[in-house]
Amino acid sequence: MTTTKKLVLAGLTIASISGAGLFTQNVFAQNTQDTTGLASKIAAQFNLNENEVKTVLEQYRVEKQAEREAKFTEQLDKALADGQLTQEQKDKILAKRQELKAAMDAAKASSDKAELKQKMKELRESSKAWAKDNGIDLRWLRASGAELHRQK
Repeated sequence: MTTTKKLVLAGLTIASISGAGLFTQNVFAQNTQDTTGLASKIAAQFNLNENEVKTVLEQYRVEKQAEREAKFTEQLDKALADGQLTQEQKDKILAKRQELKAAMDAAKASSDKAELKQKMKELRESSKAWAKDNGIDLRWLRASGAELHRQK
């Protein structure tokens, strides 16, 4: 079997695992280190180069994250059009989400689980206060586009 066919087969395997819900979007999207074990297993199962499998998984993760962000932006635009949010609130939400993402990435760099737990708690509390101060529903900071759609 050619490498291309093996990568296609591996990709189909990844898609079926994803579709079956064996790992969630949030976990997969937020923690790329978790893909190392999956990449190793797929590489071993299909006799593939582990680095190529990791590359495919990373590309998939990036694509899915972009899709979630696009869906989220659509939901923000709809809320703006429906009068649920102002342009200023939308801009603040987008900026705050970027700020939170950077803070979470920095917090995840810590190897101490207790420290990570404390930092995440602090981020949640500060987010709640920020949302209240800006008259913004906290769901806009927590949810992806798909989650917002389900909340309606």
